Amino acid sequence: MNFNITWTPCQNKAPERSVCPYFGAPSDGITSITLRRQSMTGGITVEFQSTVQSVQSTTLTSIDPGSDIALPFFPTGSSIYVAFCDAIETISFPNLVSIGESLTIGYCPALTTVNFDALTTLDGYCSDPAQFLQFSIGDCDSLTSLSFPNLVGFTTISTVAYADFVVSNNPLLTSLSIPAFVPNNTLIVDCRNNAMNQASVDQVLARCVANAAYVSGWVRLNGGTNSAPSVAGLADVATLVGRGVTVAHN
Repeated sequence: MNFNITWTPCQNKAPERSVCPYFGAPSDGITSITLRRQSMTGGITVEFQSTVQSVQSTTLTSIDPGSDIALPFFPTGSSIYVAFCDAIETISFPNLVSIGESLTIGYCPALTTVNFDALTTLDGYCSDPAQFLQFSIGDCDSLTSLSFPNLVGFTTISTVAYADFVVSNNPLLTSLSIPAFVPNNTLIVDCRNNAMNQASVDQVLARCVANAAYVSGWVRLNGGTNSAPSVAGLADVATLVGRGVTVAHN
């Protein structure tokens, strides 16, 4: 069963959730979810699905702010949240440029393809200072590579308790490419427990060094079978530590 959506304004599912649209366990039987809009106010949540194999849109270019609640405390807001979906193999939004809040993908053991080639920014929208924002892809056992060629990162994280960039606990992930990434100061960059090759480890370190204002935060590249940094990577580690950033690596 394919499910094609041309979605209009958000609706309240519960007082603490403004979702647009929401696919939970009662949606079982759907194999493909395709969004047909060019922009959305609010986000999409797909969770606890056993039959969905793909979530995609070739038309969507932006997800604009539509909630005051950040992820991951509630899978809601101006976000993409896909988690606990046993059959999903593909998540593809190749023309999506901006997300108003967070991107969270997790616990999808069959996932092999993630395409956000045009994604540039997560806008860091959240008016609740107790919440936090995230870019997170984790606990996906079949992922071998990820590439975000245009991703710069969050436009701001100053309105929340903290924010993190997480690509972790993906045991087969050997390649991570983020050539345009610029971490906000205090950002947690967590790439633990993968199988990242040396080029990927070095690139994460180099991108953190590239922002001279990144003087307080965490960079975690330890655990799993991640490669140790090269000589150049170790020099970047020294630079970051000298600035006040905490770095862990294999």
